[in-house]
Amino acid sequence: ALRATDLQSYYNVLVEKGSSPNVVKTLNKHLKTCLGEAVKQGIIVRNYCTLVTLPKGENKAEEDDDTICVFSVEEQKQFISSLDKHRNRALFILALGSGLRLGELLGLKWSDIDMEGMTVSVNRAISQVSKVTKDGTRTWSIIEHPPKTKSSIRTVPLPAPAITALKKHRVMQDKEILKNGDLYLKNNLVFCTDLGTYIDIRNMTRSYARALANARLPHKKFHSLRHTYATRLFENNVPGINGT
Repeated sequence: ALRATDLQSYYNVLVEKGSSPNVVKTLNKHLKTCLGEAVKQGIIVRNYCTLVTLPKGENKAEEDDDTICVFSVEEQKQFISSLDKHRNRALFILALGSGLRLGELLGLKWSDIDMEGMTVSVNRAISQVSKVTKDGTRTWSIIEHPPKTKSSIRTVPLPAPAITALKKHRVMQDKEILKNGDLYLKNNLVFCTDLGTYIDIRNMTRSYARALANARLPHKKFHSLRHTYATRLFENNVPGINGT
């Protein structure tokens, strides 16, 4: 009695409950093997795992890209100096100073930041995933989930410029909270919209691209900020980052 619609509905429920696209794809892979054997034995006529639409991760392709692009020291300075009045200045500086992935940055809460100890703790991340409705329409939603791997749950020391940027960012955020009053969703996110909601990952990557263009720098993927952080550590003989 199993049909593709049953599998599709179940996968959509998993996505809604916070399962990552990789979890759903892995599950479908194992089920596909089982149902393939059922087809061979004549129990079912088709392998319905081949007929479902699997969720896509919005930022997955970029992070899995093997191409390593790094900002030179001069480019890094040029980029930072161009961010003086940019709304996402603290996020970009934190990315360069911590090596956090975009999903990890957008999942940060103020309780993860130790200003005095100058550290950031990575306990969660967000992803932009899709699900397919019964009429075949693909819709996107944001889910919160544990970091990429167990080693990705970590505490990272922060340089002084990142702490300074975060303090200025919080002042700006406090003003937005006062301005928007009851409309503001107080979920303690470090980086959020002016109403306190999660930032759309696609919007953030577009903001980053515009910031690079404004700094008159050639485009590099957002993940290049993470590569740049690792490169600066290597150049200064500092042990590498975890959670790669």
